[in-house]
Amino acid sequence: MTTKVLHVYPCLNCGGTEMVFYNLIKFGDREHFKYEIAVQTHGDNEEPFRKLDVPIHLVPYDGPDRYVKLLAEFLRKGKYDVVHAHMHPELHLVLKAACVAGVRCRVAHSHNARVDIPQFIWPALYPIHHKYERWATQLFGCSSLALKWLFPGKYRRGHVINNGIDLDKFRFNPQTRERMRKSHNISPRTKVFINIGRCTDQKNQKFILRLASERKDKDELYVIIGEGPLYDNLASEKEALGLDKLLLAGKRHDVADWLCAADVFLFPSIYEGLGIVAIEAESSGLNVIASDTIPPEADMQLGNFNTVALSDTDLWHRLMDEERPSESAREEISRQAFTSDYNIRTVTKKVEFGVYLSEYEGDEKKVLLPAKQVPEGVGQGDEVEVFLYKDSKDRLIATTKEPYIMLGQTAVLKVIETGDIGAFLDWGLEKDLFLPYKEMT
Repeated sequence: MTTKVLHVYPCLNCGGTEMVFYNLIKFGDREHFKYEIAVQTHGDNEEPFRKLDVPIHLVPYDGPDRYVKLLAEFLRKGKYDVVHAHMHPELHLVLKAACVAGVRCRVAHSHNARVDIPQFIWPALYPIHHKYERWATQLFGCSSLALKWLFPGKYRRGHVINNGIDLDKFRFNPQTRERMRKSHNISPRTKVFINIGRCTDQKNQKFILRLASERKDKDELYVIIGEGPLYDNLASEKEALGLDKLLLAGKRHDVADWLCAADVFLFPSIYEGLGIVAIEAESSGLNVIASDTIPPEADMQLGNFNTVALSDTDLWHRLMDEERPSESAREEISRQAFTSDYNIRTVTKKVEFGVYLSEYEGDEKKVLLPAKQVPEGVGQGDEVEVFLYKDSKDRLIATTKEPYIMLGQTAVLKVIETGDIGAFLDWGLEKDLFLPYKEMT
């Protein structure tokens, strides 16, 4: 039986959040899970999802009450098993509509953390952020800070879901590096610094322009890939500073190739939930110089990630002056990255539904252990002791909970509800135990 999962986000553009659930869908188990998407408006990056045969539904936003009503009606009609709502201003409305529609699994996914706001102030935001955790049955975050930021009351119950990427796509390739540099007339001696992200205050690309203006005498090229509301401002400032060796590349579909061509990734964001572009850069073997506001989970522990305070520009310059790694060193880093927890082929096995268990390696028969039942720190190949039973859709499912009674045992159980043909008993699991009247004495 197929489980229907609906991802919900305002629109599909070339953002990090969209890339996260694109990868979850592309590399997910599409034999047992059917993925669909609901948006408020159409965006400019829907084609990749359509190539995966993922239906994209338009549920327009026309005020909170109207939106909840329309979305609830849509969810009832679609009979979805899971609603996976990604961080946006109407997140709580999506989860409320899912609850009204009777969707039992409602995932709230945090993709950011305002570390520019002192953490001692975060608890004061509980009245605002409580609405996000009120209607959710599961809480996800791309980092522990992202969980704590959006779910201040229940973050300890949440799960960190690494922003998995297709590491094959971002492997360092010397041939690609040579091709890209030749096609853009970049000398082998020129050191290339790159940044990828929307042109916004949060991403802080103005800091890169400032660094570049202080290093005009060096054989360096700066490449900023991305669009956004501050793109024109950056273009004007570039002209004013006379930065001839800085390329505002706009929207690109060859990001992985540019990472191969580059030497250093600059990441001066004011705040991030994680920073998936940093993971991509590390996987390509680039040295990463990031602001110290980036969550520690962004460091893949490959030896090529550095954090620096934005106020310490001298240290930024010293790190930028360091020798770039050899091609062989970058290839080795890429190989190490492939075994990390950010490999999308690992992450998709532990998202909104949980992890698959089998009796032995290579066994084709797999049983689902829901995400909230997965013990902390469990990884592929670990053994987990579980109890097997059938869920409300008669599918075999695993749980780490121990029921109050097992086959061949007797016990006194509490009656939860009675109906025309029997009673439902609490036996310690999510699905109550049904006892027909004909079996009662």
